[in-house]
Amino acid sequence: TWNKSPIPLDIWDKIKGICASTFADHKSECMVRIFYSEKLDSWEAQVHPQEMNGMTVDDEFDQELLNTIDKSYRQCGTVHHHCSTGAFASGTDEKDETNSIGLHITLGHINKDDWDLHYRFRTPSNLQDPARCRASRGEAPADRWQDLAGGWSG
Repeated sequence: TWNKSPIPLDIWDKIKGICASTFADHKSECMVRIFYSEKLDSWEAQVHPQEMNGMTVDDEFDQELLNTIDKSYRQCGTVHHHCSTGAFASGTDEKDETNSIGLHITLGHINKDDWDLHYRFRTPSNLQDPARCRASRGEAPADRWQDLAGGWSG
C-alpha cells in the first residue's frame, strides 16, 4: 500500500479547478501532471503547455516549468478529464500512459455535480486493475486509490 502522504485537498482542488475551467472555457480536455517529493513528503500539480481540441489534448513537457519546484519532485502521474462524458481509460490514454509510472486519473461528467472518477496505477511491470467510482466536486478520493499503489515506493 501507499505509505506516503495522500494528495492534499488544496492540490486536489487546484486540479479540479483547472479541469472545470478548461471545460467551461474551451469545452476541451486538459492534462495536469502530478509530482511527488519523497524528501519533502509533498505533492505538486502543474499544467505544461498543451494543445486542446475537444476530446483530445497534447501536452509538451516543459523543463523550465519543472525547474520552478524543488528538484526533489518527480512526476508520478497525470490527471485529465473527458469533458461531459464518463470517466474511463481510452485507447489513447492507455498508449500515453504506457511509459509513465504512477497514478493516472481520468475525470468525467465535468458538467454535473457528481463527477466520474477512473483511476489506474502503472508500475514498471504492469498496469494495476483500473477502478471507477463517483466523487462529488468537494470530495477528495485519495482513500479510494491509496491501495492501488501496492508496493510502489514513490
